[in-house]
Amino acid sequence: MFINEIVSEVALSQHPEHQAQGPVPSGLGSLRPEELEELVERVAEAVLERLAQHWRE
Repeated sequence: MFINEIVSEVALSQHPEHQAQGPVPSGLGSLRPEELEELVERVAEAVLERLAQHWRE
């Protein structure tokens, strides 16, 4: 659940036009390899930030 929230936030920040379609854009499979790689990197960074924040609490 935690990861899904982060993926949703990152994906929507890249493609805000999908916001009305639900939490995770349905067209992730249509991303170009460069876009998918960027999305994965941003999700990984967000996960690490959240884990660090959780650990500090």
